[in-house]
Amino acid sequence: MSDDTDPSAPPGFVVHVDHVPETPSAYPAPWESIPLSSGRDLGAALGTRTLGVYVDSLAPGRQTSLTHAHSDEEELAFVLSGACTLHVVHPDGRVEDVPLRAGHAASFPAGTGIAHCFRDADPSAGPCVLLVIGERRPGVDRVTYPEHPEFEAWLRSRRPERVWAPVTPR
Repeated sequence: MSDDTDPSAPPGFVVHVDHVPETPSAYPAPWESIPLSSGRDLGAALGTRTLGVYVDSLAPGRQTSLTHAHSDEEELAFVLSGACTLHVVHPDGRVEDVPLRAGHAASFPAGTGIAHCFRDADPSAGPCVLLVIGERRPGVDRVTYPEHPEFEAWLRSRRPERVWAPVTPR
């Protein structure tokens, strides 16, 4: 019996980021023109089941997503290199932009209503690279988009079970 596996190849639970294809993020029409980041889905490449792991490259003039918050999935982001701005909409509606650079980390506990996205901080400085880790809870998690009511309405019309209306503190 012959074994055709390469003995020098790493096991399936090991992958190098350079071997994971980088794919651009995109929203459906009519939001497809929003300039988004590109990412490498390390979680999928490694076969994770409940943990999403991405290396996001935030090029000048781009953002990671629409500003959003999750009902049941936590997220954590770590700035590996470069600089960006963490754009936050607090549950009370207050908006805050927080400058981040390599070494900063930010977490978004599930159910807090802290909506967020990352934006390029300085178009002349080159890309910001983020390690983003989050839970995958299909069929459980819902999302809200406080700055994008048109997108949220579009999502509600197609997948109402995916839309979250967090309770606003008084």
